[in-house]
Amino acid sequence: MISKYVVSQSEERRILPRSCIGNCTILPACAGAAGIIRFQDLFTPSACKFVNIPDATIRYNIIIDARCNSDTIINEYVIPQCERPCTASVSQNMFTIFLEVFGNTDVIQLDPNGCCNISRILWEAAFGHIPITQENDPNWRRLCFIENDQFPAFIAVPPLNIYNWIFNSDIITFEYGEREAYIAALSNPNCFTYVEAIPIRFIFPDENAIICDDYRREKIDTVWGGALCICIGQSIEEERPDPFNLKEDYEILSSLTIGADLWEIQKDIDTLTKIIISRSI
Repeated sequence: MISKYVVSQSEERRILPRSCIGNCTILPACAGAAGIIRFQDLFTPSACKFVNIPDATIRYNIIIDARCNSDTIINEYVIPQCERPCTASVSQNMFTIFLEVFGNTDVIQLDPNGCCNISRILWEAAFGHIPITQENDPNWRRLCFIENDQFPAFIAVPPLNIYNWIFNSDIITFEYGEREAYIAALSNPNCFTYVEAIPIRFIFPDENAIICDDYRREKIDTVWGGALCICIGQSIEEERPDPFNLKEDYEILSSLTIGADLWEIQKDIDTLTKIIISRSI
């Protein structure tokens, strides 16, 4: 779905001119999430006569190096209009695009009869992902890069492997496709988005395939993605002593010389005092 909005592709890194507005912020640490969920728990109750959903356990590990790497994204892809660019603000969404699904309701409908439906709310609660089923799905509007219900003009770029999704299951197997990444300018002159996505296929063995009133499904094709919307500021560099400040060097050396002279004078006075005292005895 994102690929249809790609206007160009670049093998170059620094290709997106952006200005620097505001000061930079201290970003939170990198995050991750892990958990276990029963596949059946994601489904809504069905009134169909024959529904066979595999009783599989899914173990997932989501590693997100996005927030703490936003400065890296700026350095890799942006041509900044300032000397010291850094992250002024950042927002993030993760999303799942479901391919070859039906309907456009509050559920992810896996068959044309609506017998096997995954709950959007449960999916988002389990994985922290906004679920998207169709191009006209209103959930697109919740992604940070949608402005005035419009997609930006994406440029395909080499991915930085910011997002990683790892799955294991006792029944379901997973196939991972080729990772893709995109950048696009946002309406603010200092803001842009970085999107990373990877296809992940859920595969069910023959004896455990999803069957919804004689509709057999042995795989579910998805695209898992993460989006960062980043605004650029300029870091304020603290003033440091000029290593070539000759005046300051002169003052320091002069004070050391004067101090040494005074010490010598005082030593001479002490010596003379001792001589005078010894003669008077």
